[in-house]
Amino acid sequence: MSIQDFFDKCEDSCTPSGYTYFNWDAEGIGFGQLSFYIENDKLMCGNELMGKDFIKEMLCKMVDDCELDCPRSIPEMKKNHK
Repeated sequence: MSIQDFFDKCEDSCTPSGYTYFNWDAEGIGFGQLSFYIENDKLMCGNELMGKDFIKEMLCKMVDDCELDCPRSIPEMKKNHK
């Protein structure tokens, strides 16, 4: 099996290792913490009553605001790439 064959069999996922925490603050809303963890083989989010759209917005903002520490990155994954 080639490396590409191995990669082609991978499924899209992103799973925390243990507990993963993100602190947030948002103008007009306040501040809080998101926690991601596995419980009974399910990915859980300690959301402090915030909805999925807000969580997505905060996580996307974090990625947009970050600076990548590796100058070379693999090609971007395209939506519905399979």
